[in-house]
Amino acid sequence: MSGKPLDHDTRVSVIQCHKLGLQTKDIVKETGVSEQSVRRLVAKFKASPSGQAPTPGKSNGRPTKINEISLRVLKRCVDVTPTLTARKLKEENPQLLGDVTVQLGCLVHNDILDHLLVVQVVVRQVTSAGYLPHYHTKAPHIGCLGNLATKDI
Repeated sequence: MSGKPLDHDTRVSVIQCHKLGLQTKDIVKETGVSEQSVRRLVAKFKASPSGQAPTPGKSNGRPTKINEISLRVLKRCVDVTPTLTARKLKEENPQLLGDVTVQLGCLVHNDILDHLLVVQVVVRQVTSAGYLPHYHTKAPHIGCLGNLATKDI
């Protein structure tokens, strides 16, 4: 596994192949799941009294500082104004982002040092939801031959 839990359909297909009597290597070829993951799923299936495909456990990790309601409000703000910066988001929503730690980061572009206020948790969660902060996008520029190319900012 690549660190991400397998989706429900994949887990069900692995268990169905096991119920049909396929060997582990055949299940690997059929589903594309790694051998260790297949063995782990089959072992969990055999150990479970319910006889259903095992569900992934609660993920470990640091708890978020922002609750889901606040995150939904922030996502709506980003939907309405996609060019909204993390600095503005922090300034306009102090009641939602009061517990969020702030770190000063810097971005060098065209020999100009721009100091950006980065709200780490918000940027990470909004980015994981599919929204990219505008300073992480690639800006188009015209190359020396006139071709449209992209350059990392």
